[in-house]
Amino acid sequence: MKRKFLVSIIIALFFLCPQTTAMAAEPVPVTNSVSADSGITRTPAYEWHYMWKNDKLYKRLYCTTTREYISDWIPV
Repeated sequence: MKRKFLVSIIIALFFLCPQTTAMAAEPVPVTNSVSADSGITRTPAYEWHYMWKNDKLYKRLYCTTTREYISDWIPV
């Protein structure tokens, strides 16, 4: 009996509650407060690349920001 009562309450609430839909807001124009040439630079990120050659381990420094090698192969 309790189960039927709870099910009927849930069904009644489902149909009686207003079903709202989301409405998109009007777009607001955004003004750029920072100019393109503001002088902000990004710090370069470096990582070591490793290589095995003739049973010896070598490493080389690589800049991921500029995508170029910074150093030569160095034996580890």
